[in-house]
Parts: sequence; structure tokens; C-alpha cells
Amino acid sequence: MGVKQEWSDKHNREVWGYDARIGIGDRRRRVRRFGFSSRAAAEIALSKARVTENERRAGVIPEEPPAVITLRQLIEVRVKGMPVPKGTPGYYSRNQAIGDLERFLSMTDGEMPVEQLSTAHVARYRDARLASGLQPQTVFREITNLQACFNSAREHFPELETWRPPQRPKLRLPKGQREATFAPEDVARLLAYLRRPREATHARYSREPARAYRARLAAADSFQIALQTAGRSGEVYRLRWADVLWHKGALRVDSTKLDEEGVIFLPDSLMELLRRRRDAQVGTPGVWVFPSDLCPERHVSRGYTSIIRQAAIELGIPWGYETPGGVVFHTTRHTATTAMLDAGNDLPTVQAQTRHSDKTMLMRYGHASARSRRAAVTALDQFAPAEAEEGQE
Repeated sequence: MGVKQEWSDKHNREVWGYDARIGIGDRRRRVRRFGFSSRAAAEIALSKARVTENERRAGVIPEEPPAVITLRQLIEVRVKGMPVPKGTPGYYSRNQAIGDLERFLSMTDGEMPVEQLSTAHVARYRDARLASGLQPQTVFREITNLQACFNSAREHFPELETWRPPQRPKLRLPKGQREATFAPEDVARLLAYLRRPREATHARYSREPARAYRARLAAADSFQIALQTAGRSGEVYRLRWADVLWHKGALRVDSTKLDEEGVIFLPDSLMELLRRRRDAQVGTPGVWVFPSDLCPERHVSRGYTSIIRQAAIELGIPWGYETPGGVVFHTTRHTATTAMLDAGNDLPTVQAQTRHSDKTMLMRYGHASARSRRAAVTALDQFAPAEAEEGQE
């Protein structure tokens, strides 16, 4: 209690403030205020708060009605602190979140007090988005952004300190949508097909265009990097050469979901791939591992996914969540997680490599493979009685 210094996620630094009980006798209440630049400012604010509260309790000044925080105010404060410069890590994911919040505000009464917000309001948003034809996975991501905004309310508005955000409404995801993984033989076929020599003939041109050929090779490299780093597509496409720690054989990764920086180690084959890409760039390598062909100062967009999807379809590999056993680009993350767990690595080690927020989420990405299931069954041989084996002879 009293004046102290705490870390503030809102200000991204240590700030001064006070946490004290203010009032007269048994009518005291706990008040927390942080965000002051100095200890002296926090002490002055605490002194004024005590004087004001004592005068109000004594009837010298009338009791002020509690401040009403509206949904519009909450979302505006949340959006104000979210934009990041274009081309920096987290740009696309944060702007997606801003769009989700503004859409929710347009579909809900913005003047409604935050305390009246309930799960029913979010459920109506969920139903409307599903009715518009969106995939459940997309709606799940949008609701996650809404929940993050609601959870930050107490940080932005001390008046909402005792308020509890509404629970996330249930959303039934397609059964088995995350169960698929890439088989090693399919990975080998897909990479070989993407890295085939430049075609002498093309459907529209006398020869495969050089730009299309370079994009196909880059798509193969991005696919392999995603498999060998368990990286998300946004992380892979935004890799910078400055993030490659050549002396350590590691990679510095800015996570799009955790908003924090991490370091992961890379296998030798992947380090060789990165050296090859660096040496292939004419002159001095630019900023991005995957620069845009039209504007090298920017990283490539998600265009490689369509190239990988087309190659998979031509090879007969099921693609898409709607297809039974279908895979997508994000399946590389499930495949890498399953492979590391299948190799016998412990959960903390795999979690450090995949950068999952918690072990529960990590286990959603680890799937039982045929190899792991055979190994598990072999462990049950110890329960077979020796007499039964002799009798069979």
C-alpha cells in the first residue's frame, strides 16, 4: 500500500502511482492510480485524493456519480494504442484486430456501458459473422481479438477494476480440422515438385516466366522454413537477414501473437538453405529474406500460399479444411510440433521452439502419429505374462 513503482504494459515502462485505502474510518475504499512520471507527482495525487475523499465523506462536497465507461470509449482507447508502422512485425495481425473491433462496434450499441456487456452480445456477433459465410476458424480469431480488448478494460480504466469481462461464447469448430499433418513422403514430393527446373513450355508463354520461376523456388524455401522452425506464415514471410544469428545457428523471431521476441535454434540443413538464399541475392542482401519482387524494400505478401496449394493439388495431396484429411500452410506448424514430440523431446523444450503461450495450446498442435502409437503399444508388452508366451510355443 502507498506510493510505489510498477511496470505498466500500457506505457511499456515503469511508472509511479499509488495503491491506498482512502476515506474515513470504516468507510474507506481501496484506490489504485498509476501512470505518473515521478514519485513526487504520485504523492501529490495521493494527497489530493485523500483530501477530496475526506471532504466528500464529511459532506463538504457532494458525492459524485460513478463514471460510466461506454463500449465506444473502451474500443477507441484500445485501437489508439494498437497501430504499428507498415512493414514492422505485427502490422497485419494488429490491423486485423483493429478491423474486428471496429466491426463489433458497428454491430453493437456503442453507448452501452461496458458493465452491461455480456456473452450474448458476442454470441450475436459470432452468429452474424458465421451467417455471412466466414469459416469458423476466422470467426474464432476475431472473437479472440474481442476478448483481448475486453480483458484490457481494467488496465485502461481503473473504474472497471471490479468488472469481469464476458465469457467467450462457444464456437463449434469443424471436427478434425487440426488433425492433419504432412507425411514425410508428401513433403519430399512437394519440395521436389516446387524446385523442378524451369519449364521450357508454359500454358500462356513460350517459356515459364522468370518471375514465376523465382516465386516457385521461394515458395519451396518458405515451406521448408515453416516446417523446420514451426513458424507461422506471418513470421516466415517477415524474416529479416538481421534476425539470422549465423554464429549461433539460430533465428531471432518476433512472434505475431505473443508480441515478444524469441530465439529459436535451426538445423544445419536450414542454415544451408538460408546461406544459399543470401548468396543468390544480387549484390548486397536487402532487409528481407523474402523480399517482394515488385518492391524489394517490402517483404512478400501471402502470395506463396497459392503456389503451394496449386502444387499440392497437382500432386494429389488433399488441400483445405473442407477436404477430408486436407492440409493447409499452417499444417506445417502442426507437423513440426508433432515431429518434435514424437522424437521424445519434453514439453518445455518443444514449447521454447514453437513459442506457444502455454502447454495446453501446445498439446493442441501435437498429434498421435503411427510411429508414436506403435511405440506406445510396444511399451505394453511388459504386461504380457511369460507363461502365456511359453504356452504358445
